[in-house]
Amino acid sequence: MHKKGYSWKNELLFKKYNINYNEIPKWERRGTILYWKEYRKRGYNPIKKEKVTAIRRKISIDDMTEQFRYDNLDAWINKGVKVV
Repeated sequence: MHKKGYSWKNELLFKKYNINYNEIPKWERRGTILYWKEYRKRGYNPIKKEKVTAIRRKISIDDMTEQFRYDNLDAWINKGVKVV
């Protein structure tokens, strides 16, 4: 399949498995990217009796995988994406 075009691959999927590639949802074609996103949360330190701000993380989902390419990998790594 190396150096074969999209049309060849789409035709192979349709002939062999009766799958129309253009009808598959985007997340199934391209995948989904999960990464940690940092945010600040206000809290209270009962020992020092003062308000504090903590940095927390939450998982973010990005289905914009058409923007994920190995030539812009540094931007995604800075965003928190771990490439496995």
